[in-house]
Amino acid sequence: MIEALAPIALHAPPELGLDDEKFFELCVANDELQIEREANGDIIIMSPESWSSCKGNSILNYYFEAWARQDRTGEVFGPSGGFTLPNGAVRAPDVVWATHKRINALPDSEWTRFPRVVPEFVLELRSKSDRVDRLKKKMEEYIKNGVSMGWLLDPSNKQVYIYKKGVKTKILNDPAEVSGDPLLKGFR
Repeated sequence: MIEALAPIALHAPPELGLDDEKFFELCVANDELQIEREANGDIIIMSPESWSSCKGNSILNYYFEAWARQDRTGEVFGPSGGFTLPNGAVRAPDVVWATHKRINALPDSEWTRFPRVVPEFVLELRSKSDRVDRLKKKMEEYIKNGVSMGWLLDPSNKQVYIYKKGVKTKILNDPAEVSGDPLLKGFR
């Protein structure tokens, strides 16, 4: 069986002048790929998701969207939309939740690009082609850049890593459920 390729890192020297606008244009011109940018300017190219990962993302986004519609304090975004962290990295986690306060503070121009916003919550779902160490570094980056809480779901090992600002990472082994309280009030 052929699996998705592992992400490829392209080193982009500063002399290339790949600013936010040019990076966005690169992503638009290659919309069949999933592309992120590291804080150091390196470009990470990922193949499209396998159907098993895509199905998992759909289910997760469905549950988060249903919760958010009841909670009504924020919005959920899926993996096809990127955002820019304060360190300059552009990321596209599998699930993003941000409060209306943060979203409403965005100028209209940010809605057509990768907005400079720090969501309150992010979730990464590990696929078989993902290296868990790389995802752990991304989760740590999210927290260092102001995200309040993040979950890394690793179905292959039946583990959930819970990241919170100012708290040691908690690892749950084969949990029956995971609670989002107090940030995601009532989400399980």
